[in-house]
Amino acid sequence: MTDDIDQTLERAIPFLSSISMVYDASFKETGMAPKSVLWRDEDGQKLRFRILLNILKEETTPFSLNDVGCGYGALLNYVTTDLNLPLEKYYGYDISQNLLEAAAQHTPTPKAEYYQSVRALYEADYSLVSGTFNYCHNVDVESWEEYLDASLRHLWSMSRKGLAVNFLDEKTNQKKDKGLYYTLQERWEGFCKEYLSSNLKVETDYSLKEWTILIWR
Repeated sequence: MTDDIDQTLERAIPFLSSISMVYDASFKETGMAPKSVLWRDEDGQKLRFRILLNILKEETTPFSLNDVGCGYGALLNYVTTDLNLPLEKYYGYDISQNLLEAAAQHTPTPKAEYYQSVRALYEADYSLVSGTFNYCHNVDVESWEEYLDASLRHLWSMSRKGLAVNFLDEKTNQKKDKGLYYTLQERWEGFCKEYLSSNLKVETDYSLKEWTILIWR
């Protein structure tokens, strides 16, 4: 199974590299702002972070965090500055070297390490994926879901306590934007129960056309 996951993630590199160019162009145009990573505004970005961080429950001891698709480091800034949580170590991963360089400058702390990678390279207590799986550009659904399947299995193996990820809701009554991946809650909730853990919760009660799944050991 590990070989299958590795091979799938390797096959995804060419189309992820094309997606990286879209983010690079957006970042060049917009700078260090939510729109540069294809979010509408800062309020929505922080709301997503808050929902994802429900994975921590009542965590009071220092914890480590994997952030897959870290962009320019907004989540790290939210965790350490807005919430002042007891973060011990942070690993940020992204496909865009330009965004990673901005993140390192934006959030200079010895607690943080950044890597250009399509996967987590280190184990952490918790892993978060905020929007990373929502922009598929021109990748067909079958290939994209194969990549998501492998990514979630791998990330779960690198998460000691829990994993949180959000998806755009297929059932939204709002206009669906081209290049985005919308999916049913049942699709990935069933996957997580079968292959990751049945100890999970799906968050839907917030003001965005999406849902978040929280999975614990």
